[in-house]
Amino acid sequence: MESTGKYWIPFFNILEQCGLKPVLTHPKYVKQAKGQKTDFRDAIHIASLFRMDLVVASFVPPADIRSLRELCRYRLKLTYMRTSEKNRFQNSMTVSKVRLDCVFSNPFGKSASAIMEYLIETDPDQVSDEEILYLVNHGVQALGEDILESIHGYEFIGVQRDKLHIIQRHLGQLNECIRLIDGKLEYYR
Repeated sequence: MESTGKYWIPFFNILEQCGLKPVLTHPKYVKQAKGQKTDFRDAIHIASLFRMDLVVASFVPPADIRSLRELCRYRLKLTYMRTSEKNRFQNSMTVSKVRLDCVFSNPFGKSASAIMEYLIETDPDQVSDEEILYLVNHGVQALGEDILESIHGYEFIGVQRDKLHIIQRHLGQLNECIRLIDGKLEYYR
C-alpha cells in the first residue's frame, strides 16, 4: 500500500493484526503514468509492481516500537509547547518591567517562580520587600538588593497580569502531561 498522510495506519494495523505482512511504500516509487487516475487503477498498478517485485518497501517498525515512537514524538511536541509558553511568559515579564532573568540563572526556578506568583496574585500597593525576600531560597547566589532592584517599578499594563496567570497555569498543565508521558515511557521501557 501507498503511504499517504496518516490514512494508511489503521489499515496497516488491521492487516498486521490479522497475521498478514503488509508492504508500505512511498508514493514516488509507485507513481503511475499521467492520465485518468482512479483509486482502482492505482491499486491495480501497485499490485502489478508488487507481483514483479518492483515495490521498494518502506521501513515500518514493529507495533510496540511504533507506540513508543508515538509517545516520544508527543512528548517532544509538548516540550516545544512548554518552551513557547516560557518565551511568552518572559516577554510579558519584560513588558511589565520585571527583570528577574538578570538576577536568577533560571527565571523559572523555584525562587523566581515564587516571586512571580506573588507579584501576579498580590495587589501592587500591598507588595512588600520582606515578603519577596522571604520567598527566595537560601541556596540562591543573588543578593537581596539585586532581586528587589529587578522588580521595583514593575507594572502590569493591560492584560499582562491575566496573561501571566494563564501562562503559569498552562505551564503547570504541560509539565504534568510531560510527567505522565515520562511515567508511561518508563513503564513500557
